[in-house]
Amino acid sequence: MQNFIFVGFKENLKDMQGENLRNKILSDLKVKSKSIENIRIFDCYLIDGNLDKQELNFIAKNVFADKITQIFAINELLLTNFSELIWVSFKPGVT
Repeated sequence: MQNFIFVGFKENLKDMQGENLRNKILSDLKVKSKSIENIRIFDCYLIDGNLDKQELNFIAKNVFADKITQIFAINELLLTNFSELIWVSFKPGVT
């Protein structure tokens, strides 16, 4: 069974990778600064295996997420208060 683990920075912390991407979009593409208020970047891990919720939670907490700065969600998005979502993925087996 396939499961997704989403990992990202806590909402009260600045997402520097997202902020850098926002600045690059604004400068390189000449986009108006007010049209993009905030960008948050989340890592998504696809776990293919017969794991229960407790095992997935253990893996997310102890392998993928930093306990101090990050949050995680299993099989659901971390945030729901956004206007646009862009999902970028790579072909399985290709890095």
